[in-house]
Parts: sequence; structure tokens; C-alpha cells
Amino acid sequence: MANRRSSFMQRASFCVGMALKVVIALSFSSVVRGETPIRFSSDFVQPDDEVVVEEPTFDPLAELESLLGESVIIPGIAPATLTEIGADRIQVLPPGYVVAPIGRRIPASVTRIDHEMIWDSGARRLTELFDIYVPNTQITKHHFSFEHIITRGLLADLEDKYLYLVNGKVMNNQTITGSFSEVRDLPLFGDFHHIDFVRGPGSAMYGPGAISGVISANTHSAMTFEGTDATLRQGALDTFTAFEIRHGRKFTDDSGLFVYYGIADYQGADYDNAPLKFSSSFNTPNSLPNYTAGQAITVPAGVFGDDRESWGSRSKMKLHAQYTNGNFDLWTRYTQGGEKATPTRGSFALAPFGGQPADLNYDTEVSAFQFGYAQLTVFGRYIWEINDCWNIDFRASYDSMDFFRYFESRFDRNSATVIPAGPANPQREEEYYGRAMLNWTPTDNHATSFGFEVSRNHLGLGTWTFPNDPGNTIINGTAGPWWTTGFGFIGEHQWKINDYWTMFLTGRWDDHTYTKTLFSPRGAIVYTPDDVNTLKFIATESVRRLPEDVLYGDILNNRGPTGVESIKSLELRYEQQPVDDWSWAVSSFYQQSEFVGLSGFANSDQKNFANVNMWGAEVELVYRTDKSRFIASHSATKLINFDLVDNFALPANFNVGDPNIFIQSISAAPYGFGNNLANQSPQLTKFIYHYDHCFHWSSDLSLRVYWARPGDEAVAAFQDARFAAQGSLNRTTDPGFKDSFQGSFFLNYALNYKYNDRITTRLDLYNILGWFDQDLNKRNFILEGIGTYRDEAAAIAATVRMTY
Repeated sequence: MANRRSSFMQRASFCVGMALKVVIALSFSSVVRGETPIRFSSDFVQPDDEVVVEEPTFDPLAELESLLGESVIIPGIAPATLTEIGADRIQVLPPGYVVAPIGRRIPASVTRIDHEMIWDSGARRLTELFDIYVPNTQITKHHFSFEHIITRGLLADLEDKYLYLVNGKVMNNQTITGSFSEVRDLPLFGDFHHIDFVRGPGSAMYGPGAISGVISANTHSAMTFEGTDATLRQGALDTFTAFEIRHGRKFTDDSGLFVYYGIADYQGADYDNAPLKFSSSFNTPNSLPNYTAGQAITVPAGVFGDDRESWGSRSKMKLHAQYTNGNFDLWTRYTQGGEKATPTRGSFALAPFGGQPADLNYDTEVSAFQFGYAQLTVFGRYIWEINDCWNIDFRASYDSMDFFRYFESRFDRNSATVIPAGPANPQREEEYYGRAMLNWTPTDNHATSFGFEVSRNHLGLGTWTFPNDPGNTIINGTAGPWWTTGFGFIGEHQWKINDYWTMFLTGRWDDHTYTKTLFSPRGAIVYTPDDVNTLKFIATESVRRLPEDVLYGDILNNRGPTGVESIKSLELRYEQQPVDDWSWAVSSFYQQSEFVGLSGFANSDQKNFANVNMWGAEVELVYRTDKSRFIASHSATKLINFDLVDNFALPANFNVGDPNIFIQSISAAPYGFGNNLANQSPQLTKFIYHYDHCFHWSSDLSLRVYWARPGDEAVAAFQDARFAAQGSLNRTTDPGFKDSFQGSFFLNYALNYKYNDRITTRLDLYNILGWFDQDLNKRNFILEGIGTYRDEAAAIAATVRMTY
């Protein structure tokens, strides 16, 4: 470990040294040529969503057209819609905003997080950023992957129920892991201009997989960032080092180059600062003390990774380079990362709670489970403006992604051999993608967009990370390679009926080599009776295909067509902005889902196993001025019914101990235990406050409250009843132990000091309540980890940003 730390510091020192040389050279060349002094990125407006003007007392569209002598044409597409009517693209920039807020007529619930909000959050991962800002969105841990995002009650252990986009390009892994790269582990954010988080189904817009929501990240370009800055972050207790440098240069008014590079070493939080705890007591191998429920497990030194520790010896990394020339954009992006997994109860327990032998030698017989990725993307986009009414949006991309699990060398007592270190199930996928959309705006009241996209996927390849190991998928152990093709047709019409009513009709048809044709419709109506009030009604249906290797495995094993998950959603949203400083909104939604799961992996059909209905409500409040920002939200999601169907349905008078009944850990409701969704808190409360003090000081405060986990408690009760009925001494929880199901509270505070226009410093305090009671900061594990939790480390981080 010491050698790894030393090697990283040598690399980091070299990177910092080279970066400073580049910065000095660029700054000197600017001075010599007499160019305009470099300004902060917040001094520039972003071109993709809106034109920003000083707050007027007159009609902004008419005034802009008068000044320019022509209609204002804004490139780009707003979130959650393919079409925009020109007048809606002109937005006044209210006090306290560096990026214009979401337009009133956007038919969705969207949280926009701009680059200043990202900085103010102090977040160390995008998941933490969303946990801070996005209503009805929470984070939960997993023993066999990164932490997971749950939005409006919907969770997938493969992280494939939402789509992650960068500049309109879907970045999800198609084979098995869903949204795997970048979102859940990289502490590198300097390339982002703003991120739109769309809550609710979105397949009609974005394609299969957008079941719970869509995360649309938009990067800086030379149009939004000019100059050079470098950022260095150092965390302690949850230990990490991150360095970022970015440079933007405009060649002309509408052309330029933006380049970003970030590198990080994440050592994580050790088992003292982030203790791992279980809800049942059990005996352990002779080398460890026996365990008591609710206590920190004693972990053998040097065997298991620390909380969120980077895998192996590889640093986390991100590179983004983007060239812009008018309506043409070309960018390339590379990310790599990974983590060491948190061990399960079975890693420590003797029978009946686990399968470890009493004489287990952790030093030689146990290897930490690790996983990693590397993704390379090249993307081009050109908007051909035929005339004032017609344009065609062309996109093309190439994407390659490595995914792998990794184990250190270990002795296997069954075969009496040493298993060498190496990857397990390394696999790479390639995607060749193209899209063409025709946009037609014949009048000020109508806009239509329609077109198609096609993707050609090369799957099951050997990885670039481990070139000597053949590709081998996790499910079925399928060896590649193989090819699939996906084709989608998309259309939308927006009709501004009058000044009060706007209607959206959206539809998407998707065809794939191994599935039937899928249809995702959406209809929405937006009512704006005045400048203050907005009412939206949205009805939509979205779909999700199972991962590519599951589809391929079903074909190889002649299991017939694979099930397709679908969700039907109704949403009513009311927004009010009585004054420029503050606004509030309330949303209510109803969701009807057909769940499809991986039941038994290779030996079972992947079919619809449950029909699930739920409802929920969200309340949001935003107050922003030139000096302060206050955001608050509260949400509740409630299960209505969870019905197992077809071959998975329970007998009329089933026995809880029956070994033949279908078992799942999403909810214990079908078995007669409670009526809640597991793996989450049904109620969430969030507060975020930023204030600019005098004399260059500012501060940030955030609080997230997870009220309780009654669904987990119900699943644990069902599991314990099942163990007892089967005569087993195994238990998920000790009698009367409920600590793991109680609330969690995450309180952060930060102090910023802007020394001058070039130097900004920041000190973050994370999970402050953990210094008083570590269990207040607990994160629970999902599915097989019900009853297991790990306390988030109370930690600090210092940041320095230098602008040149």
C-alpha cells in the first residue's frame, strides 16, 4: 500500500508540475499578444439552452428581435422535449442564477444543477451531488457494485433503470452494468457546465432504459469557459487526492476549443472511520472475535478494501476535449475508475450465518472483490439549418467500454492450489451510433421533430485493460463476440394552442435483434394562465430491455423471448413563482410497473415476475438572490400493491417456509409482511443553503434526512420467519434489534474564501453528526445486504482553485 501511495504521489507531482508549466505558458502568451484578460466561466453565458439578457420591464423577445433585426435562433434542445417554440427559448436570467432555470413549459419534473451549485455542494461523486440536490432521489450501497441511485421508489441492482447522457450521448453500458462509468465514483466535476436530472419515465424521449429518470450532463465548451484554471482537492478521514485542469479558448465568436483533464486517487475511509455493521450476532473464524449485532466488525488488516477505495493500483481519470465551430461540435471523452467492494456477512460468519471454516486464514485464502471500467467515446454533432423553419440535427459516435471484476491471488483449499491474481469476466463492448432528426417550426405555435437513430453493437470482446484475457460475460459465462443492432424512430409535436395551453405528443418505436418492437408514448398538457402559475399533466409509458448478455444467453439456451419491463406513469405538477426571488412546486405521481428480473441467472427465464403500483408526492421550495440560495424539498413514495404473477405467484395458502416459492427482496408485501418497498426510505427531506458573506467569504450547508426503512424491517422479519419455519438457526436480525432500520442524517458544512480573482479556497466538513454518533450517518445495503449497513465517515476536505 505504501508503494502505491508513493507511486501515485510521484505521478501527481509530475502532473501538477506539467500543468503549472502549461498554465504559465498560456498566461504569458495571452499577455504578449495583448488578448482580453481571462475571466471566470460565470462571466459567460451558455449557448445550448437559452439567451440570457438583463432583466427587462418589456417584452424580451420583441426587444431582442428589434436589436438584432432578425428572429433569435437558439441551437440545442431543452431537457425532456424534442421540440421548442422559439419564444420559449428566450429566458430572463433571475437574480442568483448563472444558468437560466428550466423553462415553464418543459413537460417534466427537472432539477437543474449548474456549475456553481456543483462547486458549492462539495460533492465527491455525482451520486452524492444528486443526493444533496434532487428531490425524491436517494443513495444506497451494494456489496457487489458501486452505490445505487433510487428515484421515485425504483431501484435496479444493475443500475439500468435510468440513462446517463453527456451532451446528448447515452453513456450506459449495454451488456450488464447499466450506468457504470463516471456517475458513481469519480470526484472530478470541472468539465460540467450544468446537469439536468429528469425524474420519472423518459423512454419516449431517450429510448429504452429510462424507467426511473434521465441524467443529462452538459459539459463546458469554449463558448462557456475561457481561460485556464487548476483545482487541487485533498480529503482526510475519507481520504482522496484529486487534481483537475481545464482550458478554454475561443478562436472566433462561435468557434473554439475546450480541454479538461482530471486525475484522482481515492484511498477511502478505513473500518474505524466507516465501520461495517450487521443486524445479527454470529460466530467468526478463530482469527477474529465473535460478532455482536450493531457493533463494528473486526476486519483482518490488508485483506478487504476501505470504503470506496480505488481498485488495484489504477487512478481514477477523466479527459474531455471539445471543438466547437458554429453548429458543429466534436468531442472525445475518456473515463476510468473502479472500487474495492465491501465484504458481506458471509465473508466473516461460520454456519449457519455463513460458510467460512473456523481455521480460515484471511491472509492467504481471501481476496477482496474489486471491479473497474474504462470508457472511450468520440461524438460529433452538426445542425444543418436549411431555412428559418427547417433544420436537421445529425449525430454520430463511437463508444468502447471495458468492464471487469478483479481478484488478488488466493489459496483455494478445495483444489490445494494458488489461484493467481487476475480479472474475472472481463468484457468490452463497442457501439457505432448514428442519428438524424428533422425539426420543423412552421409557425410560432407549432413545432415538430421526427427522425431515427441506429446503433450497431459489438459485444463480448476482450478488454483493452486486460488484452490477454478473452471476453467472458457475467451472466451465462457467455464468451463473445457477437453483434446486435438497435433501431429507433422518434417523433414529437408541440402545439401552443394559445397563450395559456401547450400540448406535447411524443412517441418512440424501438426494434432490437433479440426483442419485439417496443413503443414508448407520452402525452403532456401545460397550462400557464399567467406569469406566476403553471400546471402540468404528463402521461407516459416507458420500457427497459434486459442487458445484452441476458438477451443473448436466452437465445443460446432456447428460452424464448425475454421479458420487457414497462412502467406507466401519470403525473400532475403545479409550479408557482410569485416573485423573482422564490418559487415552489408540488408534484404527485402514480406508477404502474411490470417488473422483470434475473431470476436464477443461467437456469431461469427472465420474465415479468410482479405487477407493482405506487404513488408519491414531492414538494420543492427555491429561494435565490444575488447573495444567497436556499433549496428545500420533501418527498414520499408509497407502495400500493406488489403482486407476484404467472409462474411466480404464490399458492393460495402458501407456507412461509416452502422452499419452492419465489423469493425476492424488493418488498415483503406479497408474503404478508408490511406494505412498503425495501432498500430505501419512503420519506426524504433535504435542505441546502448558500450565503455570500462580506469580505470574500461564503458558506454552504446541506442536510439530508432519510426518515426510516420500514420496508427493510419487513423483509428482515419475513426472512427470519422463513428461517424459523425451515428449522434453521440463521437470522437476518437479532430479536428486538432495529438500529439498521432507523433514520439517517447527513449534515455537511463548507467555508469558501475567495482571496482574489485568481485564488479560491474551500474547506468542507462532511457527515458532521458522525463525530457525535456514527450510526446517524449509516448507509444501508440492498437485496442480499438487507440488515447490513456501513456508517459514512465524518470527514474533511480542502480545495484550492487557481485561475489564470
